[in-house]
Amino acid sequence: MKKIIYFFIFTAALFLFSGCEKEDLYDLNDVFYVRYKNADMPAYIYGNGASKVFVIVLHGGPGGKGLDYRPGALSELESDYAIVYFDQRNSGMSSGSYSSKELTVERMAEDILALVKVIKYKYGDDISLFLFGHSWGGTLGTEVLLMDQTPFKGWIESDGGHNLAELIERQLPMFKRVAKEQIALGNSTRFWERTLDVVNDIDPVNYTEHDGDKLNSLAYKCESVLLRDKVLTTPEGIDMHMMSTLFQTDPATAAINGANIGRIMVKQNDIWNTIDYTDRLHEITIPSLFLWGDYDLVIPPELGEEAYENIGSTDKQFILYEKSGHSPLMNEYEKFASDMRNFIERYK
Repeated sequence: MKKIIYFFIFTAALFLFSGCEKEDLYDLNDVFYVRYKNADMPAYIYGNGASKVFVIVLHGGPGGKGLDYRPGALSELESDYAIVYFDQRNSGMSSGSYSSKELTVERMAEDILALVKVIKYKYGDDISLFLFGHSWGGTLGTEVLLMDQTPFKGWIESDGGHNLAELIERQLPMFKRVAKEQIALGNSTRFWERTLDVVNDIDPVNYTEHDGDKLNSLAYKCESVLLRDKVLTTPEGIDMHMMSTLFQTDPATAAINGANIGRIMVKQNDIWNTIDYTDRLHEITIPSLFLWGDYDLVIPPELGEEAYENIGSTDKQFILYEKSGHSPLMNEYEKFASDMRNFIERYK
């Protein structure tokens, strides 16, 4: 049986969630919805809740979905901790009634802090919370921590973007380096020569939104070629959890949500030209771990190194995965899981 619980915060927020009458904390399989400021957002929790350690996963995008992150490194950690796969506002299976003006990174960060309150209400104030953000999730997580870092024992960022305003300026030399390296090795030379032609046609100063879209698409094409040429590690043996998640998401709904939020955040809010937290990273002082793929052409490792250098924490670490692209949590998932586990054990 499922039960519906309504939870008010400061009389301004209403959270709606459902959970099992009797939960097996050692093997959680729970779903609840966070209702906050006219949005209903699902959180899927799997893993060992008896550990009292909960890892909140912030997916990429804007417009991805939480359960996309279950295969790979995070599922490896479910035997040790409870992993919270959350669909952000206007993403995945989230729904609601609000204007596009309310769809901002600040409001989405508030959603995460609302999620924290619900998790603590359900599982106790004595739990340890860690925040994990990948790609766009790294951008959102940075905003969350600048808003309020006190609920979290640690921050784990993988291939995220604290500075989107200078992203293209960092991507262009990265594309050139990788292309020239691969041509010298004799790997897919025609592809990499064409890649250089595309990159050399983009003005590093007066670039356009179209150039950004072009580079983002090209980055994923390059990664597929790097996988084919075995420069990157091909993930094998991953438990995809297909049966456990197959009926929990509707691809059409997720696609519509993803296209909508992408349009609003890029066209209306201009996130690629306005978000730059570099000068505020010193305000984040909790233990921090940065995990990056050496061949990440989407968000180059230079940005991860910059985040590591500027973060205010005295307990921090940067790890580079030499056989990975934008998602080392897939490419080298076993090592990635081990590195996350070591960090969590140190600070839980």
